[in-house]
Amino acid sequence: ITSRQVLQNKKHVDKFQSEIRIHKLLSQVRNPNICQLFKVFDDGNNYYMMMELCDGNALNKVLATRRTLSPEEIQFILFQLLNAIQCLRDNRIVHRDLKSHNIFLSIHDGKIYIKLGDFGLSTFIVTDIDKHF
Repeated sequence: ITSRQVLQNKKHVDKFQSEIRIHKLLSQVRNPNICQLFKVFDDGNNYYMMMELCDGNALNKVLATRRTLSPEEIQFILFQLLNAIQCLRDNRIVHRDLKSHNIFLSIHDGKIYIKLGDFGLSTFIVTDIDKHF
């Protein structure tokens, strides 16, 4: 939820629009390890982003409760995280806020699955070549 009042500042508008563009692109790609955006709408007072439900806790909360994960769980989580990061790279996106608070977990069939979320600080990678076109 983002208040219309917050978006009175051009810097905040640019950041919000960039986040929406990134989410829309990633929703078209449909990577299983990236939280999907379904819809953006407003009610006159606030803007809302309807996102995929990540039914588990963030990794930081899981680690605070469990303290340890098995080597197999760590390997499975890292494989999925690297899959999400590779997807970002392939689409020329840098997350810029990669931390355990933004890695959401869910457990299905006894396995831990991750979804990377919170793209508020993300940006597109622009190279010198891009600047000439």
